Amino acid sequence: MSAPRGGSRFNRGRKKRSNRGGHQPISSDNQKDVGHSRNVSDINELRQDNYRHDNTNNKSKYVSDPKGKGLAVPRDSSTLSNHDSGNSRTSIRSKKSSASKFSLDEIKDVSTSITYGLTTSTYECMICCEVIRPSHKTWSCGVCWAVFHLQCTQKWAQKSFDNAGSWRCPGCQNKSESIPEMYKCFCGKVENPQFTRYLTPHSCGNVCRKSRDCSHDCTRPCHPGPCPPCSAMGPIQHCFCGRQTYQLRCIEVDHSGGKSCESVCGNLLGCDKHYCKKKCHPGDCTRCEVIEIQNCYCGQTEREATCGEGMAIRCYGGESRKSFQVWTGFFSCKERCNRLLECGHHSCTKPCHPVMDEPEPCELSPSRVHNCPCGANTIESLLGHKRTSCIEEVPLCNNICSKTLPCGHKCQDTCHHGNCKPCTTVVQAKCRCGSKTFERVCSEVSDSHEELICDRICRGLRTCGKHQCSVRCCPSANKKSSKSRSSTSQEVEYDVNHQCVLVCGKSLQCGKHTCQQLCHKGHCKPCYEASFEELICHCGRTSRDPPIRCGTKIQCPYSCVRVPLCGHPSVSHGCHGDEESCPPCAFLVSKKCICGKSVVNNISCHKSNVSCGQVCGLLLPCGGHHCKRVCHSGDCLIERQCNQTCGKPKACGHPCSTTCHAPASCPDIACQSKMVISCKCGYLSKEVICNATKETVEEVKCRKLECNNVCAMAERNRKLASALELSERIVDGPFAKSAPEYEEELLKYFGTNKEWAKNIESTLGDFILKSDKSTLNLTPMKASHRGFIHGLSAHYSLKSESVDVEPFRSVIIKKKADSAIPLVLLSQAFANHGKINTHSLATPTKGVNRF
Repeated sequence: MSAPRGGSRFNRGRKKRSNRGGHQPISSDNQKDVGHSRNVSDINELRQDNYRHDNTNNKSKYVSDPKGKGLAVPRDSSTLSNHDSGNSRTSIRSKKSSASKFSLDEIKDVSTSITYGLTTSTYECMICCEVIRPSHKTWSCGVCWAVFHLQCTQKWAQKSFDNAGSWRCPGCQNKSESIPEMYKCFCGKVENPQFTRYLTPHSCGNVCRKSRDCSHDCTRPCHPGPCPPCSAMGPIQHCFCGRQTYQLRCIEVDHSGGKSCESVCGNLLGCDKHYCKKKCHPGDCTRCEVIEIQNCYCGQTEREATCGEGMAIRCYGGESRKSFQVWTGFFSCKERCNRLLECGHHSCTKPCHPVMDEPEPCELSPSRVHNCPCGANTIESLLGHKRTSCIEEVPLCNNICSKTLPCGHKCQDTCHHGNCKPCTTVVQAKCRCGSKTFERVCSEVSDSHEELICDRICRGLRTCGKHQCSVRCCPSANKKSSKSRSSTSQEVEYDVNHQCVLVCGKSLQCGKHTCQQLCHKGHCKPCYEASFEELICHCGRTSRDPPIRCGTKIQCPYSCVRVPLCGHPSVSHGCHGDEESCPPCAFLVSKKCICGKSVVNNISCHKSNVSCGQVCGLLLPCGGHHCKRVCHSGDCLIERQCNQTCGKPKACGHPCSTTCHAPASCPDIACQSKMVISCKCGYLSKEVICNATKETVEEVKCRKLECNNVCAMAERNRKLASALELSERIVDGPFAKSAPEYEEELLKYFGTNKEWAKNIESTLGDFILKSDKSTLNLTPMKASHRGFIHGLSAHYSLKSESVDVEPFRSVIIKKKADSAIPLVLLSQAFANHGKINTHSLATPTKGVNRF
């Protein structure tokens, strides 16, 4: 029996009295649960309770076992004289005690050791480390046999009772579900046994009667520890061959088998000829291994075989009565029998078979054959008389044979002797998948076991629903899904033909193994791998007993004990496995940014790539540009080439728009930048593409527009406006209109809604000058706004109309042939109120300028 984790089952914690101060109670390290730990106050409480129940003074002196067995034994007389010569009670008790019959050499087994310790009052309780007295109530573990104070055991069990409803023995950690309540003897038959000086303490003195592995009960008086091996004699047994008998002690009897007498077996073997030559052995005798010569049934062939092989049959043979023979045949040689038939003219044509004593009748005997081979005519009608002998030939007729062949067709030959020839009818035979038809000779199709195969490749899905069949001429290619079929055989055939033979190979839920089943639909089955090692959490306070299914994760209710590598206080979180990392450290620190320019404060400790948010700005290798990337690590150029626009001024003055090409000079291509050219007076302007090169740059710079009549008219209008002291609002060309006289209501509404009115004024101007459309749809608005637009549109020669119903009523404006922008806008009239009604300007028409 192996020792428990804490050391010896019976002597853990037993040390001599002088060492008691250094003795440690059983700690939580030896328990599977935290609740099993004991503190100093609990031990002191248990000690006080034991002193309270002990009515005698414990003044006996003892020492530890000098042989290192861990047993506490009394000191001898010389020791007592040196340490406590005045105490004579101990020596008197040792003389009268029943323990005097044991010597130190005799204390070898567990039962004797416990008996000696309890009798001499040297056995200590593992919980309180106090001596167990005969007057104390005790409890004994049924697994490790250790003895404890009953009161100590009850307190231990109550304090260590876990959620699973069990507690552990302090000696062997065996789990128990019930807390001991009664003080019983070791055999458990007597409650509160009375102490007798002639018996072992806490024993009832009755016969133990505990059951053992054999059919005999323990015959010792009530005793601590395990029962000794059975000393009774076992039953009388026979050897394997049954010739001899023997009797052993009960513990030596092998009930699963027997014993060999070492004599020769001598039993008759299965061949009924020879005897077993092996020594007395268990089980049946082996087959006979003697080699003998055996004849076949027809008597023409011999062979060497082991005795008893084949089926022995009595056979008879011979060409005449004089040469008549009898032999035993064991096998068929498959050759032609050739034994003369009853007629004496023909021989047997069958394969080798058992031959009886009487010859078989001839198949051509006149008494057996009455018709021609095809059976259409009688022999008497063909010959005119009956056949008289078997050697007389059977006549043939001229009819077609018409015998049914194995394929179902009729024989087309004329009446003939012997078997019919193979069928020569040409038939239509389909391939295995049924998509193609072949013309074949019937006998070739029916006699051949090979199926016709076409070149069509099956594209149907296998049973897994993922992989294609890809089999040439698949039998299930043209069959419907098994769900639409009612025949069970057809469903099975479809499943077999399209069964996927690939291994699934998906990763199982455990994350360690893959599915080894054939490719299938749906979820894979759980992993059936198991571990037979105890599963312990990282902190060591929670464990799980084997067997443990693969992928099982232990749930520990305690906090993680890992210390962060950074040294900061860890975030409180539950205990977890090594495959899961602890939460990142949230302690705020100062870190240098990845570009190295500045230090960023209040950054979480776990962050490694800290950005300062500034543009890098380092000069790139091209020498003409700076890095525009925000704070980054590594090289500024990811592809080792500057992708920024060149930007160097070209000969025309515009920047180069090609990708950076340093250190090479800018390519001499036409400049695609936009530029504005104007006329000499500056009134006309136009936006054009530069298109300048080194050769044409001077021509581009001198490029101008030519002035026209519009320029002259604009100059005269400016002079007239200056003479009349009006605001210089000159409207270009033929789109100018005479200075209007705005109604007083429009001016007042403009002043009240100035920003909105300016927006409408700008919208109408853009609609006339820039829009190619003839209609302008305005957004829905209130009635006062719509009235303002109607009044203002009349000054632009625009047609306005209100459409839709409230609240979605809006205004639609349409252009007319004479639509134009007034010379003085409403905004200008509002600013120059008073002059607009006294002065008017002529409006130039098409081709003519009027003022």
